[in-house]
Amino acid sequence: DIYQQHYLGVNYKTALGEKTKLDSHVRYFDNSDSGDKLYGDIDNQALSVGAKVNHGAHTVGLGYQQMFGDTAFPTLGGWVPQPYLVNWGVATFTAPEEKSWNVSYGYDFSEMGAKGLNATAVYFKGYDAQSGDQNFNTDELNLIANYTVPEGKLKGLGIQAMYIDVNFANPTKPDLQEYRVATTYTHKF
Repeated sequence: DIYQQHYLGVNYKTALGEKTKLDSHVRYFDNSDSGDKLYGDIDNQALSVGAKVNHGAHTVGLGYQQMFGDTAFPTLGGWVPQPYLVNWGVATFTAPEEKSWNVSYGYDFSEMGAKGLNATAVYFKGYDAQSGDQNFNTDELNLIANYTVPEGKLKGLGIQAMYIDVNFANPTKPDLQEYRVATTYTHKF
Protein backbone atom coordinates (compact mmCIF):
# COMPACT_ATOMS: atom_id res chain seq x y z
CA ASP A 1 0.00 0.00 0.00
CA ILE A 2 3.01 2.35 -0.24
CA TYR A 3 5.19 1.63 -3.28
CA GLN A 4 7.01 -1.14 -5.10
CA GLN A 5 10.67 -1.06 -5.98
CA HIS A 6 12.30 -3.53 -8.35
CA TYR A 7 16.07 -3.54 -8.61
CA LEU A 8 18.57 -5.13 -10.99
CA GLY A 9 22.30 -4.66 -10.61
CA VAL A 10 25.54 -5.97 -12.07
CA ASN A 11 28.89 -5.46 -10.35
CA TYR A 12 32.23 -6.25 -12.00
CA LYS A 13 35.58 -6.33 -10.21
CA THR A 14 38.91 -7.25 -11.76
CA ALA A 15 42.64 -6.74 -11.38
CA LEU A 16 44.21 -4.62 -14.10
CA GLY A 17 47.73 -5.33 -12.95
CA GLU A 18 49.68 -6.08 -9.81
CA LYS A 19 48.68 -2.84 -8.04
CA THR A 20 45.63 -1.75 -10.08
CA LYS A 21 42.01 -2.82 -9.58
CA LEU A 22 38.73 -1.92 -11.27
CA ASP A 23 35.37 -1.94 -9.48
CA SER A 24 32.36 -1.07 -11.65
CA HIS A 25 28.60 -1.39 -11.59
CA VAL A 26 25.37 -0.82 -13.50
CA ARG A 27 22.15 -0.55 -11.44
CA TYR A 28 18.54 -0.09 -12.50
CA PHE A 29 15.50 0.69 -10.33
CA ASP A 30 11.84 0.59 -11.33
CA ASN A 31 9.61 2.34 -8.76
CA SER A 32 5.80 2.49 -8.88
CA ASP A 33 2.92 3.15 -6.51
CA SER A 34 1.12 0.22 -4.94
CA GLY A 35 -2.30 -0.49 -3.45
CA ASP A 36 -3.62 2.51 -1.49
CA LYS A 37 -0.67 4.68 -2.67
CA LEU A 38 0.10 5.94 0.86
CA TYR A 39 3.19 7.71 -0.52
CA GLY A 40 1.23 9.20 -3.44
CA ASP A 41 1.65 8.65 -7.15
CA ILE A 42 5.02 7.16 -8.05
CA ASP A 43 6.41 6.78 -11.56
CA ASN A 44 10.21 6.64 -11.47
CA GLN A 45 13.00 4.63 -13.01
CA ALA A 46 16.66 5.20 -12.22
CA LEU A 47 19.82 4.15 -14.00
CA SER A 48 23.14 4.33 -12.15
CA VAL A 49 26.56 3.55 -13.67
CA GLY A 50 29.86 3.89 -11.84
CA ALA A 51 33.49 2.80 -11.91
CA LYS A 52 36.48 3.21 -9.59
CA VAL A 53 40.09 2.45 -10.44
CA ASN A 54 42.46 1.88 -7.54
CA HIS A 55 46.22 2.01 -8.09
CA GLY A 56 48.26 1.71 -4.91
CA ALA A 57 47.21 4.52 -2.60
CA HIS A 58 45.16 6.35 -5.27
CA THR A 59 41.52 5.78 -6.21
CA VAL A 60 39.76 7.66 -9.02
CA GLY A 61 36.06 7.29 -9.67
CA LEU A 62 33.44 8.36 -12.20
CA GLY A 63 29.69 7.96 -12.04
CA TYR A 64 26.58 8.80 -14.07
CA GLN A 65 22.97 8.65 -12.94
CA GLN A 66 19.67 9.44 -14.66
CA MET A 67 16.11 9.59 -13.40
CA PHE A 68 13.20 8.75 -15.71
CA GLY A 69 9.46 9.15 -15.15
CA ASP A 70 7.11 11.77 -13.74
CA THR A 71 8.12 11.67 -10.07
CA ALA A 72 11.27 11.76 -7.95
CA PHE A 73 12.99 8.60 -6.72
CA PRO A 74 10.94 7.54 -3.66
CA THR A 75 12.54 7.56 -0.23
CA LEU A 76 10.75 6.82 3.04
CA GLY A 77 10.50 9.99 5.09
CA GLY A 78 11.72 12.08 2.15
CA TRP A 79 15.41 11.35 2.72
CA VAL A 80 16.72 7.91 3.49
CA PRO A 81 20.24 7.21 2.20
CA GLN A 82 20.22 5.15 -0.96
CA PRO A 83 23.67 3.53 -1.11
CA TYR A 84 22.97 1.85 -4.45
CA LEU A 85 22.61 5.13 -6.35
CA VAL A 86 26.03 6.32 -7.55
CA ASN A 87 25.21 10.01 -7.01
CA TRP A 88 23.90 10.27 -3.48
CA GLY A 89 24.84 13.22 -1.32
CA VAL A 90 23.09 15.98 0.61
CA ALA A 91 21.59 16.95 -2.75
CA THR A 92 20.06 13.60 -3.58
CA PHE A 93 20.09 14.07 -7.39
CA THR A 94 16.78 12.21 -7.61
CA ALA A 95 14.36 14.83 -9.03
CA PRO A 96 12.17 13.88 -12.01
CA GLU A 97 14.25 13.59 -15.20
CA GLU A 98 17.43 14.71 -13.36
CA LYS A 99 20.76 13.67 -14.81
CA SER A 100 23.94 13.79 -12.75
CA TRP A 101 27.56 12.76 -12.78
CA ASN A 102 30.39 12.66 -10.26
CA VAL A 103 34.14 12.48 -10.19
CA SER A 104 36.07 11.41 -7.11
CA TYR A 105 39.63 11.07 -5.90
CA GLY A 106 40.77 9.24 -2.79
CA TYR A 107 44.16 8.79 -1.20
CA ASP A 108 45.23 6.26 1.44
CA PHE A 109 48.07 7.73 3.50
CA SER A 110 49.34 4.31 4.65
CA GLU A 111 52.11 4.39 2.04
CA MET A 112 53.36 7.61 3.65
CA GLY A 113 53.43 5.98 7.10
CA ALA A 114 50.04 7.27 8.35
CA LYS A 115 48.27 3.92 8.59
CA GLY A 116 44.50 4.31 9.05
CA LEU A 117 44.31 7.79 7.48
CA ASN A 118 42.57 8.41 4.16
CA ALA A 119 40.93 11.34 2.39
CA THR A 120 38.41 11.63 -0.42
CA ALA A 121 37.10 14.49 -2.56
CA VAL A 122 33.87 14.04 -4.54
CA TYR A 123 32.30 16.53 -6.92
CA PHE A 124 28.70 15.98 -8.08
CA LYS A 125 26.92 17.87 -10.86
CA GLY A 126 23.17 17.51 -11.42
CA TYR A 127 21.23 19.10 -14.26
CA ASP A 128 17.78 19.12 -15.90
CA ALA A 129 16.03 18.51 -12.55
CA GLN A 130 12.35 19.29 -13.07
CA SER A 131 10.55 21.46 -10.54
CA GLY A 132 7.27 22.87 -11.74
CA ASP A 133 7.77 24.48 -15.14
CA GLN A 134 11.53 24.95 -14.73
CA ASN A 135 14.69 22.86 -14.83
CA PHE A 136 17.42 23.36 -12.23
CA ASN A 137 21.07 22.48 -11.84
CA THR A 138 22.83 21.51 -8.61
CA ASP A 139 26.45 20.96 -7.71
CA GLU A 140 27.94 19.52 -4.54
CA LEU A 141 31.46 19.14 -3.21
CA ASN A 142 32.31 16.71 -0.41
CA LEU A 143 35.74 16.70 1.25
CA ILE A 144 36.13 13.77 3.64
CA ALA A 145 38.98 12.74 5.95
CA ASN A 146 38.87 9.47 7.91
CA TYR A 147 41.18 8.11 10.55
CA THR A 148 40.80 4.69 12.18
CA VAL A 149 43.17 3.65 14.96
CA PRO A 150 44.99 0.66 13.42
CA GLU A 151 46.34 -1.01 16.58
CA GLY A 152 46.54 -0.83 20.34
CA LYS A 153 43.79 -0.48 22.96
CA LEU A 154 41.77 1.92 20.78
CA LYS A 155 42.03 -0.25 17.65
CA GLY A 156 38.87 0.18 15.55
CA LEU A 157 38.01 3.65 16.86
CA GLY A 158 37.45 5.99 13.94
CA ILE A 159 36.77 9.65 13.37
CA GLN A 160 35.47 11.25 10.19
CA ALA A 161 35.52 14.94 9.32
CA MET A 162 33.44 16.10 6.37
CA TYR A 163 32.95 19.42 4.61
CA ILE A 164 29.91 19.67 2.32
CA ASP A 165 29.16 22.58 -0.03
CA VAL A 166 25.90 22.43 -2.02
CA ASN A 167 24.77 25.01 -4.56
CA PHE A 168 21.15 24.72 -5.63
CA ALA A 169 20.10 26.80 -8.64
CA ASN A 170 16.53 26.58 -7.33
CA PRO A 171 14.94 29.53 -5.50
CA THR A 172 12.99 27.18 -3.20
CA LYS A 173 16.17 25.55 -1.85
CA PRO A 174 18.87 27.63 -0.16
CA ASP A 175 22.54 26.83 -0.77
CA LEU A 176 24.27 25.24 2.18
CA GLN A 177 27.62 24.51 3.73
CA GLU A 178 27.99 21.91 6.44
CA TYR A 179 30.80 20.65 8.63
CA ARG A 180 30.24 17.18 10.07
CA VAL A 181 32.24 15.12 12.52
CA ALA A 182 31.36 11.51 13.25
CA THR A 183 32.93 8.76 15.30
CA THR A 184 32.73 5.02 14.78
CA TYR A 185 33.92 1.96 16.58
CA THR A 186 34.40 -1.46 15.01
CA HIS A 187 35.10 -4.54 17.12
CA LYS A 188 35.49 -8.10 15.84
CA PHE A 189 33.94 -10.65 18.18
